[in-house]
Amino acid sequence: MVIVQLTEKSGHKESGIIYGSNEAIVNNANYLNTIREEDKQIVKMNITRTRKDTGLLGCKKRNIEYEFKYDEKKKCYAY
Repeated sequence: MVIVQLTEKSGHKESGIIYGSNEAIVNNANYLNTIREEDKQIVKMNITRTRKDTGLLGCKKRNIEYEFKYDEKKKCYAY
């Protein structure tokens, strides 16, 4: 399980939990913004969207920033 926070270019923030199934449950809870190196391979967000947008997934504790781009065909975010 990976706990993440997604920040869109508009500044809108959403938090969620990414499971090994690569699905994310997104809600407005204030989860800690952390990610482990070994979890990188499962960090893909499968979020249904009605519009195309790009967000940033940041890891402040390790000063790592992941860029997520929305895949219109697959309807998900991936880095």
